[in-house]
Amino acid sequence: MKNAKTIAFMLMSIVVASGCIGQSSVQNNGSSNNSITGSTVAINDLSYQAAEEIGSFQLINEQSIKSVDQYTQLGDYTNAAIDVLKSKMNMDIPKLDTTQAGYEKMSKFVSKWAPLVNGYNNLVLSAKAVERGNDTSLQNFYKSSAVFGAEFGLIYYTVFSGVTYEGVGIVYRATGMQNLAFRCGPCVSVILSQANWAVRGALVEGSAKDFDEVMNIVYYLSENKIKIEEFKLNPDKIVKAYEELNITLPSIPLK
Repeated sequence: MKNAKTIAFMLMSIVVASGCIGQSSVQNNGSSNNSITGSTVAINDLSYQAAEEIGSFQLINEQSIKSVDQYTQLGDYTNAAIDVLKSKMNMDIPKLDTTQAGYEKMSKFVSKWAPLVNGYNNLVLSAKAVERGNDTSLQNFYKSSAVFGAEFGLIYYTVFSGVTYEGVGIVYRATGMQNLAFRCGPCVSVILSQANWAVRGALVEGSAKDFDEVMNIVYYLSENKIKIEEFKLNPDKIVKAYEELNITLPSIPLK
């Protein structure tokens, strides 16, 4: 373990090299100064549009997926929500493959579908509850969106990748982490922990490999304003710095 001065210097070096993302200033009217793009953008307006669209979606009543038809219906609903979140909130969430082959592959890893169904339903319910001018309702929608994205990112990582550094990129983009700090900075750790434990409860025992490391590195990147592009260029350097800080996210049990 290096001393605090060495760690602080390493963090400053990484942040400077990555082109530090400035803090956003949230005005009373709900607009944000997004320094990623260098211009004032109406983030909240697009978020309201996303909430309005997703709020019109149906809830999923079936908690257990036992056939390809049920799986396809789940995929149709969740993929529609993913399309909205990508177009309106820049969240790159992997879609479910709704083919027979996709169902068979997913079924090898997913033993309980309820956590994923609940993630979708919570997203829809939070969208229905959004009121213009109500910051709390909008923040709840941000949280539900990010948890939903992180859950599907982790599922995709487990089924199709399994390589830690790839998982970091998948989850980072699926949560919209590049903008999440502006929307709900204080709740990032809660979002990642909640998704982590929900997906652990969905997967076949032993499938949740390296989840803690993936989620902690995503959190580390967010906290230190390190762009995902910088991580892809220097994964070993950043992972080393992260490991020396011994970060641990709070444990949030399944409800």
